[in-house]
Amino acid sequence: MDTISPTVGYGCLVTVRTASSGGTFVTAGYLVAEHDADRAAGIIRCNIARAADEVVAVSRVSEELLGVLGVRPGDFMRVDGRPLETARRCGQWIGEIGVRGVE
Repeated sequence: MDTISPTVGYGCLVTVRTASSGGTFVTAGYLVAEHDADRAAGIIRCNIARAADEVVAVSRVSEELLGVLGVRPGDFMRVDGRPLETARRCGQWIGEIGVRGVE
């Protein structure tokens, strides 16, 4: 199933808010090369977020920024550049930065 929109043009900044021990929250941001906010959030929800996490597409990011950072259509990266150590692909652990689409 191809979930990547045919015309990217710009991407989305998606945040994931996770409850940590002690009742506080940790928020991480991801740049997603997908112009549709729902699809961008879905990519992160399927590949990164846990069931209890809050996933929100908060803004657009330019095609130029995605190009400079090397984020290809359907891929994503953490905004802080850290590797995706806990990344999942719909339940399967992976070890790469960026994952294509949602299966």
